[in-house]
Amino acid sequence: MTSSSKMIASYGSYPKVDFISLVEALHGLSLLELKRLIRDSKHDTTTLRKSSQQLRIKDLGMLPMHLMARLLEADHDEAFFKYLLAGLTLLNKLYCIAVRHPTLRQMLLDDICVLRQSVDLIFNIVTVLNKLTEENQSSAAAICLHSTILAGSLYLLVKCTVSSNWSEVAIVLPIHPKAERFFEAVFVAVHVDVEILQKILSVQVGGSPGMTNHLCQQCEASLQCIHTLFQEESFQEYLVKHEVSSGKYRILLLVQCFLKLKISTPVEELDYVEGAISRMKSTVLSILLYLCEVISISYLDEIAKSPKSLRIARAVAIEVLELLKTLFSGRQIKQKFCLDKNMPKGLLQLNAMHIIDILSDDTNFRSYITMHMIDILSTLFLLQNEEFESIWCKHDLFLWEEDATLDYDPFMAAEWVLNSLSNIPVTGSFTSTYTYNMPRDSYTAQRTSLLVKIIANLHCFAPDIYEDEKDMFLNSLFSRLQKDIFKSSDGASKKASDASKNIGSLLNRAESLRNSYLSEQDVQILRLFVSQLDCLITAVGNMLPRLNILPDLNILPDLDMLPDLNMLPDLNIIDYIQVSATLTCYQTLTSSTIYRLIEEDQ
Repeated sequence: MTSSSKMIASYGSYPKVDFISLVEALHGLSLLELKRLIRDSKHDTTTLRKSSQQLRIKDLGMLPMHLMARLLEADHDEAFFKYLLAGLTLLNKLYCIAVRHPTLRQMLLDDICVLRQSVDLIFNIVTVLNKLTEENQSSAAAICLHSTILAGSLYLLVKCTVSSNWSEVAIVLPIHPKAERFFEAVFVAVHVDVEILQKILSVQVGGSPGMTNHLCQQCEASLQCIHTLFQEESFQEYLVKHEVSSGKYRILLLVQCFLKLKISTPVEELDYVEGAISRMKSTVLSILLYLCEVISISYLDEIAKSPKSLRIARAVAIEVLELLKTLFSGRQIKQKFCLDKNMPKGLLQLNAMHIIDILSDDTNFRSYITMHMIDILSTLFLLQNEEFESIWCKHDLFLWEEDATLDYDPFMAAEWVLNSLSNIPVTGSFTSTYTYNMPRDSYTAQRTSLLVKIIANLHCFAPDIYEDEKDMFLNSLFSRLQKDIFKSSDGASKKASDASKNIGSLLNRAESLRNSYLSEQDVQILRLFVSQLDCLITAVGNMLPRLNILPDLNILPDLDMLPDLNMLPDLNIIDYIQVSATLTCYQTLTSSTIYRLIEEDQ
């Protein structure tokens, strides 16, 4: 007897029912039609109109075992996966109806054996999906079937467990003996779908507009299921421990895969695809936040122990920093950022800032984040003052991010795929609806407070931990600001003035958020930072009008060939800047040198 036969035999005797005909006759019925058919049955028996076949309601309780048999013994070709999707859709509908139908409830929800069969079915479906080779997944049919079966399986999971909501599922699932293998398989399967989506978006694989939108929705639905499980603290702890012990870091790789999604070719319904990608990135960053906030074990400390995992984590950090670089540049205004209420983009900026807030306060990542945040903050502080204040210092923003949850319909998704593959006309894709989650006022305050926390983390000096980093952040940022000020086409004096006003405006806004969103310590550190940086910017800015050769600074030589001006101790600040300008050199002055020159000039 084969292993699959033993597994099937362990569930009991196999019923002599023509399930193939039943599935084909019932899966296409709407939930309401199927509910009426079952409700109107006499003595729990009814006759199917198309086939005149007798349907006994109690036979439907054996559907999980039938699908398991097909899964383990049939050839895994396109016809099989179409049938599996149809059967899975029918089972999903039956579990929806079972809540209010006594006979179905008794068999599908109250019978522990059937529940175990259903859970085993889902586990095995995901495992089979992972065994498909890349060659098998290259066709449009395989892509649509793979992603839709995966999303449908994950949504069935909550219906076929003894609990009735995701938080309870998150507690129950880790107890299952195959849980670790299952979750690994889920992460790999979602990873595969995302990689295929990226190939479609970069024209490596052809796809119709409808298929692209459909795949976006299935990836988002699967990710949403995973995210919902992560909201339970015990599940977070379980996954962190497994992630660390396995050494495979599937979740970290999945986060990286989602963050790399980008559109590099023209696509139809661009707004929909852009919105889906933004929401998925926001969701996957939220999952990473859950991992970083686990109390019993430090996820970041464990990552830092392995060169491989640390390399992946830094690659993820780079993707997050690139997101912030774009979002902080002010270009979101030109892109009608978050204006379409029907196409929410998720809390991408907010979640990215949360991640950087955590990394900037971690000894394993602080120096790395400092090095890459300098350019981002320089760009931010050199925005025109009116634009900076409108984005960061207003209580009521004109533009903001909309957090939303996709109201996924697995039945509609399955119908779209099966109709498409059967050459039944379909109207492009299908409509997505969303549930909105976050108040607008809370968003504006949280975003500004996160910016302050990041600056405070990077400027804070703890001698026992960061002995070699005193003023490193301040010096590096001032150095970058000088370069950008001198290179500005808007005029160096104007840019220096904007930078000074912007950090002052940020401090004023932070003061208003103290105690509600910011601690006293964070505000104090920001106040010190603004005082020091403003002194440096003002010192340079005051000297700029006295220089008559600034236009020549647009032609810059190789800085490595110029003398180190910091080695000229006898110059006062005016002479110092004039020498620098005469050499057409905007080589940066360190903060300590500026302070010394200011004191001598006075």
